[in-house]
Amino acid sequence: MAPGGGYPPAGSAPLLRWLVTVTLTVTAARSQAVSSSVAGDEPLYPNIFNLAPGSDVSVNATCGTQTSEPYCELSSIVFMTGEECGICDGLSSDVSRRHPITNIIDGTDAWWQGPTLERGLDSQWVTIEMDLRQEFEVAYVILKTAVSPAPGSWVLERSLTGTDYQPWQYFAASDAACREHFGLEPTPGKPKYRSASEVICTSYFSKLNPLMKAQIYVPLITGRPTSERPSQELLKFVRARFIRLRLRGVLTLNSHEPALFGSRPDPQLLRSYFYSLSEVTVGGRCVCNGHATLCPVAPETGDQRCECAHNTCGATCDRCCPLYNQRPWSPGGGFPGACEKCQCHGHAEECYFDDDVARDKKSINTDGKYEGGGVCLNCQHFTTGTNCESCLPGYYRPSGVSAADPQPCRRCSCGAEGATGDCVPDDSRLKEGQIPGSCVCREGFAGERCDRCARGYRDYPRCEPCPCDEAGTVDGECDGQSCLCKANVRGARCDSCKPGYYNLQADNPDGCTECFCFGLTSICSSSYLGVENVGGAGVALSDGTVGWWMPL
Repeated sequence: MAPGGGYPPAGSAPLLRWLVTVTLTVTAARSQAVSSSVAGDEPLYPNIFNLAPGSDVSVNATCGTQTSEPYCELSSIVFMTGEECGICDGLSSDVSRRHPITNIIDGTDAWWQGPTLERGLDSQWVTIEMDLRQEFEVAYVILKTAVSPAPGSWVLERSLTGTDYQPWQYFAASDAACREHFGLEPTPGKPKYRSASEVICTSYFSKLNPLMKAQIYVPLITGRPTSERPSQELLKFVRARFIRLRLRGVLTLNSHEPALFGSRPDPQLLRSYFYSLSEVTVGGRCVCNGHATLCPVAPETGDQRCECAHNTCGATCDRCCPLYNQRPWSPGGGFPGACEKCQCHGHAEECYFDDDVARDKKSINTDGKYEGGGVCLNCQHFTTGTNCESCLPGYYRPSGVSAADPQPCRRCSCGAEGATGDCVPDDSRLKEGQIPGSCVCREGFAGERCDRCARGYRDYPRCEPCPCDEAGTVDGECDGQSCLCKANVRGARCDSCKPGYYNLQADNPDGCTECFCFGLTSICSSSYLGVENVGGAGVALSDGTVGWWMPL
C-alpha cells in the first residue's frame, strides 16, 4: 500500500524502487560539513511519503458556502436504488453537512464537495491549489472521489513559485476531447511517454465506473525514460512546491445530456452532477539532489532538511561544504559526485572552486596531485597562497618544517638598516645559496641579516657604490676611500693597466696581461683592432692574400 492509502498499479517497479531507502552506511554530521564513506558516484534519495497532510490547500468553489444545497448521488439514479440525497451547508453545526477543502488532507472519511450543476454549468470550472510549503520531488498523485465519479476533463499542474504553472498531464473525457479542449493529440490506452518530461493528454483515467469512491492514480515517474535511474531532466520535471488541479468538466451519461444541457434542464439530474474528493495523496520526497537518505524536520523552521552526505551542504544538498570545493558541485550520481576536500594544510576552513586555477593546474589536492581548482579562503597562521602553502611577507617557513605544521611560519628577523623587512620565505631557493629566513637586502647591502655592504659598495651602513672599475678591483671591493686594485692594475679607480701590461679584463685575476713583444720592448698598450672575414677561409683575393685581413 502506497503512502496515504494509494495503491500503485502492477508493473510500477521503478516507482517502488523510489519508495525504498538506499541502505548505505553514511557517516554524517547533522550540522554542516559531512564526510561520507558512501561512494560519491552512488546517488542517495530519501523515502517517499505523503506530502499532502502538511500542505496548505484552497479551492475557489465549495458547496453550501452561500446557502444550503441539496444533492443526490448519481449512483442511486443510475441503479435506481432509491434517492440517496443530502444537504451541503457550510454554516451548519452538523459537521456531516460541511464539506470544506481541508477534508481532502485530514485523513478522515470526510470529503470536499463542489457545487452541483444546479447552481450553474460554470460549477464545472473548479481550481484546487496545494502549497507544499517547500519544494519536493513528486513521484505520483492519487485522487479518491467520495459520492461522485471521477472528473471528466482536468489538468494536473505544478509550480515552484505559485504564479507560473506548468502542466504535468492533461485528462479528457475522450480522445476527441483532448483535441477539442486542449489542442493535443491523445495518447491512446495506458499512458506512455517518449521523453522524461513529455506532457500528454489521456482519457485513460476518465471513467464513469465506479460512480463513486473512484481512485485515480497518476504516476509521474513510472513509464518514463530514465525512471530506473532518474535523469536531471526527469528530476526537474517532477520538482514542485505548488500543485494545482484545474477541474474543467464532469463526466456525464450520454442519456442524461439532453436533460442537463437542453433548454429545460432537469433539476433532479443537475443535483446529481458535482465533484467530490475524499482524499488527495501526493507521494514525494525531499529535494536532496542525490546526496541524502534522511530528511527530518528542522525544529527551528519546521521545514524538512536533508541530512547531506558526500561532503555536501545546504537545505537541499545543493552545494559543497565550505572546505570541500576542490572540484565543482554536481548532483549525486554525476561527475565528480562527492565533493572533494581542498588541500589547505590545516590553515583554512573554507575554499572555493576556480575554473582557471583548475585549467592551469595551480591547485594541489589532498593526494598531492595538481588536479582540481580549489582556492583556500582566509588562510590562517600567517600563511597565504592557493593552498595556504606559503608564508605572508615578513614570515618564512624553516627548512624541514611541513606546510601542514600547525604553526609553519616564523617572523623574519630583518630589522637591520639594509634589510627590506622581508626574508627568503622557504627552501625553494637553496640552490641559489639562500636559506629560509635570510633577509632580502636593499641594493648595496649583503649578508644573512643585511648587516654589511655588498660587493662593489663601501662605508656601512651607508653602503655607497665604490668609485672603482670592477674589472680592475679585487672582488669589486674598496677599502674606505681607496679602491683595492688587482696586481697588474693601477689608478685611483683601478681602471688602467700598469706599464708592461695590457687588456684589462674582469675575468683575469691579475686584471691585465703582461706584454709580449719578442724582447724588443717591454712597453705596449691595448689596441682595439677590427677583424673581419672578407672572403671566407681559403678564398683567394685579387692581391693574392687569402681569408682574413686586419685594418691598421
